[in-house]
Amino acid sequence: TYGMEGPDIFYPEWFSGTWKVASETKEIQAPCGIALFGGNVTFINAQNDLGNILRYESRFLVDGKGRVIADREFNVKSIAKVALGENSVVDVSAATPNKFSCLLSPAGSPSMLTVDLIVLNRRQEP
Repeated sequence: TYGMEGPDIFYPEWFSGTWKVASETKEIQAPCGIALFGGNVTFINAQNDLGNILRYESRFLVDGKGRVIADREFNVKSIAKVALGENSVVDVSAATPNKFSCLLSPAGSPSMLTVDLIVLNRRQEP
């Protein structure tokens, strides 16, 4: 087992900058069951997304100690823009290595969603 082995994930120097990304949905799995996936409708909608390619930008910055790290807020906004709609990220209240919190308003949705991603363990291979 492992815990927080480092304060963040660090990338090679050549990662620094903004990248054009293409991400394709290749497979959908529900290892904890369809109910925990969100139900039948959510699972079927995800399956209908197979083969879809999202094109967005991803950015990596140099921190105050000269290490390359992900620009979490930029990256989430970039992915959400193409996946959920142009103005889908309403607010980002935390964008740290251990917590990311935002308020989303997906295009066509009647409600907003609060999203909290919390890192409990971190391990990086050399």
